[in-house]
Amino acid sequence: MGLSVKTGSFVTETATGSKAYTGLGFQPKVLLLWSVGGVTAGTFRTGAYTSVGFGTDSTHRAALGWSSQNGQNFSNCARTQGPNVLDLVQWDVTTHIRADLVSMDSDGFTLNYTTVNATAKIVHYLAIGGSDITSCTVLDWPCGVATGNKVVTGVGFQPDAVMHLSIGEPSSGSSLQADARLSFGMMEAGGGQWSNVIYSVDNSGTSDSQRHQQTGKCIQKLTTTPSVNMAAQFVSMDSDGFTVNFTSVTGVAERVFSLCLKGGSHSLGSFSAITSGGPAQDSPSLGLAPLTYLLSSFNSSGQASPIGSTRWSLGGSDGTSEETAWANDTDALGTSASDTLSKTDKAIVICSATPAVLGEADHSALGSDVFTLTWSTVPVTAHELLYWAIGAGAAPAARIPRWLPVMRTHDPRPLDAVA
Repeated sequence: MGLSVKTGSFVTETATGSKAYTGLGFQPKVLLLWSVGGVTAGTFRTGAYTSVGFGTDSTHRAALGWSSQNGQNFSNCARTQGPNVLDLVQWDVTTHIRADLVSMDSDGFTLNYTTVNATAKIVHYLAIGGSDITSCTVLDWPCGVATGNKVVTGVGFQPDAVMHLSIGEPSSGSSLQADARLSFGMMEAGGGQWSNVIYSVDNSGTSDSQRHQQTGKCIQKLTTTPSVNMAAQFVSMDSDGFTVNFTSVTGVAERVFSLCLKGGSHSLGSFSAITSGGPAQDSPSLGLAPLTYLLSSFNSSGQASPIGSTRWSLGGSDGTSEETAWANDTDALGTSASDTLSKTDKAIVICSATPAVLGEADHSALGSDVFTLTWSTVPVTAHELLYWAIGAGAAPAARIPRWLPVMRTHDPRPLDAVA
Protein backbone atom coordinates (compact mmCIF):
# COMPACT_ATOMS: atom_id res chain seq x y z
CA MET A 1 0.00 0.00 0.00
CA GLY A 2 1.62 3.31 -1.12
CA LEU A 3 0.08 6.14 0.88
CA SER A 4 -3.00 5.99 3.10
CA VAL A 5 -4.66 9.12 4.49
CA LYS A 6 -7.73 9.89 6.56
CA THR A 7 -9.23 13.18 7.76
CA GLY A 8 -11.88 13.03 10.46
CA SER A 9 -13.00 14.14 13.90
CA PHE A 10 -14.13 12.82 17.26
CA VAL A 11 -15.19 14.22 20.63
CA THR A 12 -13.09 13.99 23.76
CA GLU A 13 -13.87 11.57 26.56
CA THR A 14 -15.38 12.82 29.83
CA ALA A 15 -13.66 10.16 31.96
CA THR A 16 -9.95 9.48 32.22
CA GLY A 17 -8.46 6.35 30.67
CA SER A 18 -7.75 4.87 27.26
CA LYS A 19 -9.98 5.20 24.21
CA ALA A 20 -9.47 3.42 20.87
CA TYR A 21 -10.52 5.26 17.72
CA THR A 22 -11.20 2.96 14.77
CA GLY A 23 -12.50 3.09 11.22
CA LEU A 24 -9.44 4.49 9.44
CA GLY A 25 -8.96 1.37 7.32
CA PHE A 26 -5.19 1.31 7.87
CA GLN A 27 -2.54 1.58 10.59
CA PRO A 28 -1.36 5.19 10.76
CA LYS A 29 2.28 6.14 11.11
CA VAL A 30 1.64 9.85 11.68
CA LEU A 31 -1.20 11.48 13.62
CA LEU A 32 -1.98 15.21 13.62
CA LEU A 33 -4.68 16.52 15.98
CA TRP A 34 -6.11 20.01 16.25
CA SER A 35 -8.94 21.49 18.31
CA VAL A 36 -10.39 24.87 19.27
CA GLY A 37 -12.54 23.41 22.02
CA GLY A 38 -15.70 23.42 19.92
CA VAL A 39 -18.77 21.78 21.46
CA THR A 40 -21.33 21.88 18.64
CA ALA A 41 -20.09 21.75 15.04
CA GLY A 42 -21.06 24.85 13.06
CA THR A 43 -21.84 26.95 16.15
CA PHE A 44 -19.66 29.80 17.46
CA ARG A 45 -18.49 29.44 21.05
CA THR A 46 -17.25 32.25 23.30
CA GLY A 47 -13.83 31.80 24.86
CA ALA A 48 -10.91 30.68 22.71
CA TYR A 49 -8.91 27.47 22.91
CA THR A 50 -6.42 26.04 20.44
CA SER A 51 -4.47 22.79 20.61
CA VAL A 52 -2.21 21.37 17.90
CA GLY A 53 -0.36 18.12 18.42
CA PHE A 54 1.35 15.35 16.50
CA GLY A 55 2.80 11.93 17.19
CA THR A 56 4.39 8.92 15.56
CA ASP A 57 4.37 6.54 18.55
CA SER A 58 3.94 6.55 22.34
CA THR A 59 7.37 8.13 22.96
CA HIS A 60 7.57 10.55 20.04
CA ARG A 61 4.81 13.16 20.29
CA ALA A 62 4.21 16.78 21.25
CA ALA A 63 1.23 19.08 21.73
CA LEU A 64 0.86 22.81 22.29
CA GLY A 65 -2.12 24.75 23.60
CA TRP A 66 -3.33 28.34 23.73
CA SER A 67 -6.37 30.00 25.33
CA SER A 68 -7.99 33.38 26.01
CA GLN A 69 -11.04 34.04 28.16
CA ASN A 70 -13.97 36.05 26.80
CA GLY A 71 -15.55 39.08 28.50
CA GLN A 72 -12.71 40.11 30.83
CA ASN A 73 -11.67 43.65 31.81
CA PHE A 74 -8.11 42.35 32.12
CA SER A 75 -7.11 39.75 29.55
CA ASN A 76 -6.77 36.20 30.82
CA CYS A 77 -4.54 34.12 28.52
CA ALA A 78 -2.38 31.02 28.82
CA ARG A 79 -0.25 28.57 26.84
CA THR A 80 1.04 25.03 27.34
CA GLN A 81 3.34 22.42 25.83
CA GLY A 82 3.98 18.80 26.68
CA PRO A 83 4.66 15.22 25.56
CA ASN A 84 1.07 14.59 24.49
CA VAL A 85 -0.96 14.78 21.28
CA LEU A 86 -3.85 16.86 22.68
CA ASP A 87 -3.37 19.69 25.18
CA LEU A 88 -6.17 22.21 25.76
CA VAL A 89 -5.14 24.74 28.40
CA GLN A 90 -7.52 26.74 30.59
CA TRP A 91 -6.95 30.52 30.75
CA ASP A 92 -6.26 30.27 34.48
CA VAL A 93 -3.07 28.38 33.52
CA THR A 94 -4.37 24.91 34.33
CA THR A 95 -4.87 21.90 32.07
CA HIS A 96 -8.37 21.72 30.55
CA ILE A 97 -8.14 18.47 28.55
CA ARG A 98 -5.03 16.38 27.92
CA ALA A 99 -4.51 13.11 26.06
CA ASP A 100 -1.42 11.13 25.13
CA LEU A 101 -0.80 8.71 22.28
CA VAL A 102 -0.80 5.08 23.43
CA SER A 103 -0.51 3.23 20.12
CA MET A 104 -1.04 3.22 16.38
CA ASP A 105 -3.43 0.35 15.72
CA SER A 106 -4.36 -1.74 12.67
CA ASP A 107 -7.53 0.31 12.07
CA GLY A 108 -6.85 3.52 13.99
CA PHE A 109 -5.15 4.77 17.14
CA THR A 110 -5.54 4.74 20.94
CA LEU A 111 -5.33 7.78 23.21
CA ASN A 112 -5.05 7.93 27.00
CA TYR A 113 -6.96 10.80 28.64
CA THR A 114 -5.15 12.01 31.77
CA THR A 115 -7.23 15.20 32.25
CA VAL A 116 -10.84 15.53 31.12
CA ASN A 117 -13.72 17.99 31.18
CA ALA A 118 -17.38 17.26 31.73
CA THR A 119 -18.16 18.84 28.35
CA ALA A 120 -16.82 16.88 25.37
CA LYS A 121 -14.89 18.93 22.80
CA ILE A 122 -14.50 18.37 19.05
CA VAL A 123 -11.05 17.25 17.88
CA HIS A 124 -10.06 17.13 14.20
CA TYR A 125 -7.39 14.78 12.86
CA LEU A 126 -5.25 13.87 9.87
CA ALA A 127 -3.79 10.36 9.90
CA ILE A 128 -1.11 9.27 7.43
CA GLY A 129 0.19 5.74 6.81
CA GLY A 130 1.26 3.29 4.14
CA SER A 131 4.53 1.93 2.84
CA ASP A 132 5.49 5.24 1.18
CA ILE A 133 6.17 6.69 4.64
CA THR A 134 9.47 4.97 5.35
CA SER A 135 10.49 6.96 8.47
CA CYS A 136 8.88 9.44 10.84
CA THR A 137 9.61 10.88 14.27
CA VAL A 138 9.10 13.87 16.56
CA LEU A 139 12.11 15.85 17.76
CA ASP A 140 12.38 18.40 20.63
CA TRP A 141 15.27 20.82 20.03
CA PRO A 142 16.48 24.29 21.17
CA CYS A 143 16.27 27.15 18.70
CA GLY A 144 19.34 29.20 17.79
CA VAL A 145 20.55 31.82 20.28
CA ALA A 146 22.52 33.68 17.61
CA THR A 147 21.63 34.52 14.03
CA GLY A 148 22.91 32.20 11.32
CA ASN A 149 22.58 28.54 10.46
CA LYS A 150 21.41 26.04 13.05
CA VAL A 151 22.13 22.39 12.28
CA VAL A 152 19.57 20.13 13.97
CA THR A 153 20.52 16.46 14.35
CA GLY A 154 19.11 13.37 16.01
CA VAL A 155 16.29 12.71 13.57
CA GLY A 156 17.89 9.46 12.39
CA PHE A 157 17.12 9.99 8.69
CA GLN A 158 16.93 12.70 6.04
CA PRO A 159 13.40 14.16 6.14
CA ASP A 160 11.30 15.12 3.12
CA ALA A 161 8.89 17.32 5.13
CA VAL A 162 9.00 18.87 8.60
CA MET A 163 6.27 20.55 10.67
CA HIS A 164 7.34 22.87 13.52
CA LEU A 165 5.46 23.85 16.70
CA SER A 166 6.59 26.23 19.45
CA ILE A 167 5.17 28.37 22.25
CA GLY A 168 8.48 30.13 22.93
CA GLU A 169 9.21 28.20 26.12
CA PRO A 170 12.89 27.57 27.00
CA SER A 171 12.31 24.50 29.17
CA SER A 172 11.81 21.09 27.65
CA GLY A 173 8.91 18.84 28.60
CA SER A 174 5.59 19.95 30.11
CA SER A 175 5.00 23.64 30.80
CA LEU A 176 2.06 25.91 31.70
CA GLN A 177 2.57 29.66 31.31
CA ALA A 178 0.65 32.95 31.19
CA ASP A 179 0.43 34.72 27.80
CA ALA A 180 -0.98 32.81 24.84
CA ARG A 181 1.52 32.14 22.06
CA LEU A 182 1.61 29.49 19.34
CA SER A 183 3.86 29.16 16.30
CA PHE A 184 2.99 26.73 13.50
CA GLY A 185 5.20 26.24 10.45
CA MET A 186 6.36 23.83 7.76
CA MET A 187 9.19 23.19 5.30
CA GLU A 188 9.84 20.57 2.62
CA ALA A 189 12.89 19.32 0.77
CA GLY A 190 11.91 21.04 -2.45
CA GLY A 191 12.33 24.46 -0.79
CA GLY A 192 8.73 25.28 0.09
CA GLN A 193 8.09 26.78 3.52
CA TRP A 194 5.59 28.88 5.45
CA SER A 195 4.59 29.76 8.99
CA ASN A 196 1.94 31.54 10.98
CA VAL A 197 1.98 32.63 14.60
CA ILE A 198 -0.57 33.99 17.10
CA TYR A 199 0.05 35.83 20.37
CA SER A 200 -2.23 37.25 23.11
CA VAL A 201 -0.86 39.07 26.16
CA ASP A 202 -2.12 38.13 29.62
CA ASN A 203 -3.37 40.60 32.28
CA SER A 204 -3.71 43.58 29.95
CA GLY A 205 -6.34 46.24 30.66
CA THR A 206 -6.79 46.63 26.91
CA SER A 207 -6.61 43.39 24.96
CA ASP A 208 -3.26 43.02 23.20
CA SER A 209 -3.23 40.32 20.53
CA GLN A 210 -1.55 39.91 17.16
CA ARG A 211 -0.86 37.51 14.33
CA HIS A 212 1.53 37.05 11.44
CA GLN A 213 1.97 34.79 8.43
CA GLN A 214 4.90 34.41 6.05
CA THR A 215 5.81 32.18 3.12
CA GLY A 216 9.55 32.81 3.50
CA LYS A 217 9.90 31.52 7.07
CA CYS A 218 9.25 28.14 8.72
CA ILE A 219 9.45 29.33 12.37
CA GLN A 220 8.36 32.65 13.90
CA LYS A 221 7.69 34.22 17.29
CA LEU A 222 5.99 37.53 18.11
CA THR A 223 6.52 40.12 20.81
CA THR A 224 4.13 42.78 22.09
CA THR A 225 5.25 45.62 19.77
CA PRO A 226 3.92 43.78 17.65
CA SER A 227 7.01 42.58 15.83
CA VAL A 228 8.81 39.36 14.98
CA ASN A 229 11.57 38.74 17.53
CA MET A 230 12.51 35.22 16.43
CA ALA A 231 12.40 33.75 12.93
CA ALA A 232 14.06 30.99 10.90
CA GLN A 233 14.01 29.89 7.27
CA PHE A 234 14.72 26.56 5.61
CA VAL A 235 18.24 25.79 4.38
CA SER A 236 18.50 22.02 3.80
CA MET A 237 17.40 18.53 4.74
CA ASP A 238 20.41 16.60 6.03
CA SER A 239 21.29 12.93 6.56
CA ASP A 240 20.40 13.09 10.28
CA GLY A 241 18.09 16.09 10.40
CA PHE A 242 17.91 19.53 8.86
CA THR A 243 19.42 23.01 8.82
CA VAL A 244 17.53 26.28 9.32
CA ASN A 245 18.84 29.83 9.25
CA PHE A 246 17.83 32.07 12.16
CA THR A 247 17.42 35.61 10.85
CA SER A 248 16.35 37.00 14.24
CA VAL A 249 16.72 35.58 17.74
CA THR A 250 15.83 36.38 21.35
CA GLY A 251 19.09 35.01 22.74
CA VAL A 252 17.15 32.31 24.61
CA ALA A 253 17.20 28.65 23.52
CA GLU A 254 13.42 28.25 23.24
CA ARG A 255 12.13 24.78 22.41
CA VAL A 256 10.82 23.76 19.02
CA PHE A 257 8.96 20.50 18.41
CA SER A 258 9.31 19.09 14.91
CA LEU A 259 7.42 16.32 13.14
CA CYS A 260 9.81 14.82 10.57
CA LEU A 261 8.62 12.65 7.67
CA LYS A 262 10.45 10.67 5.00
CA GLY A 263 8.50 9.36 2.05
CA GLY A 264 5.51 10.44 0.05
CA SER A 265 5.58 13.61 -2.03
CA HIS A 266 4.99 17.04 -0.52
CA SER A 267 4.15 20.51 -1.79
CA LEU A 268 3.97 23.69 0.30
CA GLY A 269 2.76 27.04 -0.92
CA SER A 270 0.14 29.75 -0.73
CA PHE A 271 -2.67 31.31 -2.75
CA SER A 272 -5.30 33.98 -2.26
CA ALA A 273 -8.93 32.97 -1.78
CA ILE A 274 -11.18 34.24 -4.56
CA THR A 275 -13.19 37.39 -3.85
CA SER A 276 -15.57 37.16 -6.78
CA GLY A 277 -16.73 34.70 -9.40
CA GLY A 278 -16.20 31.04 -8.73
CA PRO A 279 -17.39 29.43 -6.62
CA ALA A 280 -14.81 26.81 -7.70
CA GLN A 281 -11.12 27.57 -7.20
CA ASP A 282 -8.12 25.42 -8.08
CA SER A 283 -4.98 25.44 -5.98
CA PRO A 284 -1.72 26.44 -7.65
CA SER A 285 0.10 23.70 -9.58
CA LEU A 286 1.41 21.28 -6.95
CA GLY A 287 3.86 19.13 -8.91
CA LEU A 288 2.12 16.03 -7.53
CA ALA A 289 -1.24 14.29 -7.48
CA PRO A 290 -2.63 15.12 -4.02
CA LEU A 291 -4.30 12.52 -1.83
CA THR A 292 -4.87 14.94 1.04
CA TYR A 293 -4.15 18.54 1.92
CA LEU A 294 -4.02 20.85 4.92
CA LEU A 295 -4.96 24.54 4.81
CA SER A 296 -4.01 27.28 7.27
CA SER A 297 -4.68 31.02 7.33
CA PHE A 298 -4.33 34.03 9.61
CA ASN A 299 -7.51 35.45 8.02
CA SER A 300 -5.97 38.34 6.13
CA SER A 301 -4.25 39.15 2.88
CA GLY A 302 -0.48 38.66 2.91
CA GLN A 303 1.22 41.18 5.19
CA ALA A 304 4.89 42.12 5.55
CA SER A 305 4.50 42.86 9.27
CA PRO A 306 2.38 41.46 12.12
CA ILE A 307 -1.18 42.80 12.46
CA GLY A 308 -3.57 43.16 15.37
CA SER A 309 -5.91 40.45 16.67
CA THR A 310 -5.20 36.77 17.06
CA ARG A 311 -7.08 34.97 14.29
CA TRP A 312 -6.25 31.54 12.88
CA SER A 313 -7.83 28.81 10.78
CA LEU A 314 -6.70 25.23 10.20
CA GLY A 315 -8.48 22.68 8.04
CA GLY A 316 -8.22 20.22 5.20
CA SER A 317 -9.61 17.23 3.38
CA ASP A 318 -8.71 13.70 2.30
CA GLY A 319 -10.96 13.93 -0.74
CA THR A 320 -13.96 12.52 1.12
CA SER A 321 -14.08 14.03 4.60
CA GLU A 322 -13.31 17.65 5.44
CA GLU A 323 -12.57 19.33 8.77
CA THR A 324 -11.74 22.88 9.88
CA ALA A 325 -11.47 25.03 12.99
CA TRP A 326 -11.12 28.76 13.68
CA ALA A 327 -10.05 30.79 16.75
CA ASN A 328 -10.09 34.54 17.49
CA ASP A 329 -8.98 36.97 20.19
CA THR A 330 -9.71 40.57 19.20
CA ASP A 331 -7.10 43.27 19.79
CA ALA A 332 -7.48 46.68 21.50
CA LEU A 333 -10.70 46.14 23.44
CA GLY A 334 -11.50 47.18 27.01
CA THR A 335 -13.40 43.92 27.46
CA SER A 336 -11.86 40.84 25.86
CA ALA A 337 -13.69 39.17 22.97
CA SER A 338 -12.59 35.65 22.04
CA ASP A 339 -14.45 33.02 20.05
CA THR A 340 -14.00 29.71 18.27
CA LEU A 341 -15.75 27.70 15.57
CA SER A 342 -15.43 24.03 14.58
CA LYS A 343 -16.85 22.59 11.38
CA THR A 344 -16.88 18.99 10.19
CA ASP A 345 -18.25 19.72 6.72
CA LYS A 346 -15.86 22.40 5.37
CA ALA A 347 -12.19 22.35 4.35
CA ILE A 348 -11.53 25.93 5.53
CA VAL A 349 -13.46 28.72 7.25
CA ILE A 350 -12.53 32.41 7.60
CA CYS A 351 -14.36 34.61 10.09
CA SER A 352 -14.57 38.15 11.42
CA ALA A 353 -14.34 39.37 15.00
CA THR A 354 -18.14 39.80 15.16
CA PRO A 355 -17.99 36.72 14.95
CA ALA A 356 -19.41 35.92 11.51
CA VAL A 357 -18.36 33.71 8.64
CA LEU A 358 -16.61 35.73 5.93
CA GLY A 359 -15.71 32.81 3.72
CA GLU A 360 -15.91 29.03 3.77
CA ALA A 361 -15.09 26.37 1.24
CA ASP A 362 -15.94 22.74 0.59
CA HIS A 363 -13.53 20.25 -0.86
CA SER A 364 -14.51 19.69 -4.49
CA ALA A 365 -11.91 17.50 -6.22
CA LEU A 366 -8.41 16.04 -6.16
CA GLY A 367 -6.79 16.45 -9.57
CA SER A 368 -3.57 15.24 -11.14
CA ASP A 369 -1.76 18.46 -10.16
CA VAL A 370 -4.23 20.50 -8.08
CA PHE A 371 -6.96 20.29 -5.50
CA THR A 372 -10.19 22.21 -6.01
CA LEU A 373 -12.26 24.11 -3.46
CA THR A 374 -15.84 25.29 -3.89
CA TRP A 375 -16.62 28.42 -1.89
CA SER A 376 -20.11 28.20 -0.40
CA THR A 377 -19.45 31.70 0.96
CA VAL A 378 -17.05 33.75 -1.15
CA PRO A 379 -14.99 36.24 0.91
CA VAL A 380 -15.32 39.84 -0.28
CA THR A 381 -11.71 40.72 0.62
CA ALA A 382 -8.46 38.88 -0.07
CA HIS A 383 -7.28 36.21 2.36
CA GLU A 384 -3.99 34.33 1.99
CA LEU A 385 -4.23 30.56 2.42
CA LEU A 386 -1.25 28.32 3.13
CA TYR A 387 -1.31 24.68 2.01
CA TRP A 388 0.46 21.38 2.53
CA ALA A 389 -0.45 18.88 -0.18
CA ILE A 390 0.63 15.24 0.15
CA GLY A 391 0.80 12.65 -2.60
CA ALA A 392 2.10 9.12 -3.08
CA GLY A 393 5.58 8.20 -4.28
CA ALA A 394 8.96 9.70 -3.61
CA ALA A 395 9.44 13.33 -2.69
CA PRO A 396 10.47 15.62 -5.59
CA ALA A 397 14.11 16.52 -6.05
CA ALA A 398 15.35 19.31 -3.82
CA ARG A 399 15.37 22.84 -5.18
CA ILE A 400 17.54 25.72 -4.05
CA PRO A 401 15.48 27.58 -1.40
CA ARG A 402 13.99 30.68 -3.01
CA TRP A 403 15.47 33.07 -0.45
CA LEU A 404 19.06 32.13 -1.41
CA PRO A 405 20.80 34.30 -4.03
CA VAL A 406 21.28 32.61 -7.39
CA MET A 407 23.88 33.53 -10.01
CA ARG A 408 23.12 32.43 -13.55
CA THR A 409 25.23 33.43 -16.57
CA HIS A 410 23.54 31.74 -19.52
CA ASP A 411 20.43 29.80 -18.53
CA PRO A 412 17.33 31.99 -19.03
CA ARG A 413 14.90 29.56 -17.44
CA PRO A 414 13.23 30.49 -14.10
CA LEU A 415 14.60 28.68 -11.07
CA ASP A 416 11.56 26.39 -10.72
CA ALA A 417 11.98 25.24 -14.31
CA VAL A 418 15.62 24.34 -13.74
CA ALA A 419 14.84 22.30 -10.60
